[in-house]
Amino acid sequence: MKLKISLYLLISFLFLLNTAMSCDEKEGGEPKAVTIKAIELYNINNEGQGPVISDEPIKKEAYMIGIRYLIEENEETTGLYYRVSDNIKSEQIVSNVDIGEEYPAGSDISGLFTKTSYTSILLDNAFVLKKSIPAGTYSFKVILTTKEDKVMEASTNLIELY
Repeated sequence: MKLKISLYLLISFLFLLNTAMSCDEKEGGEPKAVTIKAIELYNINNEGQGPVISDEPIKKEAYMIGIRYLIEENEETTGLYYRVSDNIKSEQIVSNVDIGEEYPAGSDISGLFTKTSYTSILLDNAFVLKKSIPAGTYSFKVILTTKEDKVMEASTNLIELY
């Protein structure tokens, strides 16, 4: 009798162990690459406890351009983790207004910003202003080129930096 109970306990333990150690591969897996259909830009104030979307004047040292990628949803990507970065060939930041004499309107100013993927708000990426520019009212444009050579661009609202 004792042997029979021990055998049932061993079989139950092995069944439980097997169940706990196996998982369904369809649930998780690798993130899916998706197609970007458009981008949205936001002026971000990173001065307080965390980044906040703002149209109010922002300190130059706390300014970021927030970017959200609008993707094409399909049956393969709905509800799954997705990876946008695989589809991005280049991102360029252009000034829509003059930044002193050094950067007239239309100049590539990507070197003034650093890309970061950390934001505590629902954005995909952000570009942090890393070099000082004169105080003033600015608007910036981000030009994104995908690996399929599709070009998308969006501009920020006018923002006063002080």
